[in-house]
Amino acid sequence: GKRVLKSFKNSVAISALIMFVGIGALVFAKHPAMSSLGLIVVIGMFSVVAASFIFPPLLFDYLTKRRDGKLRPAPYTLRSICSSGLYFLGFMTACGVLYIRSLFIKENLEGKKKFHRLMQRVARITRWIPGVPFRVENPDNVSLDKPSVLIANHSSSFDVLCLMTLHPYLLFVTNDSQQKKSVLRQDFAEGGLLSCVGRLRRFG
Repeated sequence: GKRVLKSFKNSVAISALIMFVGIGALVFAKHPAMSSLGLIVVIGMFSVVAASFIFPPLLFDYLTKRRDGKLRPAPYTLRSICSSGLYFLGFMTACGVLYIRSLFIKENLEGKKKFHRLMQRVARITRWIPGVPFRVENPDNVSLDKPSVLIANHSSSFDVLCLMTLHPYLLFVTNDSQQKKSVLRQDFAEGGLLSCVGRLRRFG
């Protein structure tokens, strides 16, 4: 779009300067009430002008740019912020329900299978993150009905949740640092989905 912010700044600066000259003259009045009124108005106008020059550009950059300085595909809007907040509230509620359910897992195979299926349903919430497209690509038509090994270099706990949507009966093998970062680490451990191996060596 067009860069019109600079013209707005000039208009605000000129109007503020006129206000400073007109109302600021009251500061030199002999009457104490008029002098203090002029001083308060000048301080208030200076604060408003300073805020209008500082905060709107910062807010605009936050809503339209990423951390690396590049523009977002779509800027943040009130609707997207509210939908993200509702999604986060729903996700945390589902995690809380899942945690309570993990306290009553039956110590048998059928009980753990039911819990695994419940965790898969919770993990499917990641498919509807506001503003984040989700799709499953399987060009080789790999089936997980048979025992399989998936090797993934994930960088966040949401990657683990996305993998959980593929099949209910999964076992994650990870190091202790990833276990501490996991959002559902307690549920993983209780459900038998997580196996921690002190420290994994890296082979080049």
